[in-house]
Amino acid sequence: MSTPRRLLATLLLAGCSLACSALRHAGLQQTASASWFTVHARERATAERVLSECEALTPMVLAGPTAGAPFRVEIYCVPSDATYGEGRNLTEGEPELRHVSCIEIDIGRELVWERFIIAHELTHLWLAPEWNPLPQILEEGLADLAGMQADPEAAVCRRLVHGLRLLTWAGYEYPFRFERDGKQVSGSLGLGDPGPGLPGLAGMLELDGTSYHEVGGGQNESLLYSVGFALVNELGAPRLKELCARAAGEGRAQIPPDWILDAAGIARDANKSWGMIGLQLLGGPEQALLPHALLGEGPYHFTKD
Repeated sequence: MSTPRRLLATLLLAGCSLACSALRHAGLQQTASASWFTVHARERATAERVLSECEALTPMVLAGPTAGAPFRVEIYCVPSDATYGEGRNLTEGEPELRHVSCIEIDIGRELVWERFIIAHELTHLWLAPEWNPLPQILEEGLADLAGMQADPEAAVCRRLVHGLRLLTWAGYEYPFRFERDGKQVSGSLGLGDPGPGLPGLAGMLELDGTSYHEVGGGQNESLLYSVGFALVNELGAPRLKELCARAAGEGRAQIPPDWILDAAGIARDANKSWGMIGLQLLGGPEQALLPHALLGEGPYHFTKD
């Protein structure tokens, strides 16, 4: 069986620099409120479920390396026809200052990503000011790590997608072979080539909370998450914190791309080194998930919506 090269996974978890829209939230009349959160939803059961998940994940997020002092936030649960929902920190003012206005969480047909999304968005929400010099895609990578800690099953799927995207970007497809109903199934998989508008690697690290949505569409934007995660995975939070402190000490609004790439020892173009980085994310659990993801089995699978 040959698998289409442009098979997509709707696993974007974007932060969006827009103010909260009253019109978009007009139908969310049911609320649940406690601790740091007021959750708005169409059904009270949804509001209470999301509130409970937020409260359960708060200690983990606040124990994370980027967490500052918590503050209250409004969370809007927006119904979605998609299989998997997404999440957004909606901000106002200068993007690099990350002034959060509210959080939106899409409620899709499958709820399995909800804990991942909530932990990811709360990590953005409570980012300590000393982390503000961090490039946006690296903040996304750190938020992904929090989401992975919140939901280990989602973590496997997220690493699978990141690994496949980086391999595709480097010009490779991932070969697979498995047995299905007594027959061998084999082929190769890529997650779609980048389209026009994608910046170079240094340009990716110069994007802020607004501009990283303006890179030529969702396919390119999804790759930004994979690159950001790979760099965070390579450098680690302590090294990134040092770079933030260095940038702040020199009066820079953001860490220069060269500092990050030099620290990581990563080449500046999509070549074999990025293929190796992607391959390293595809360990045993990711390889075991791939057949189920391809066949649409279980809660973590590829989807075209």
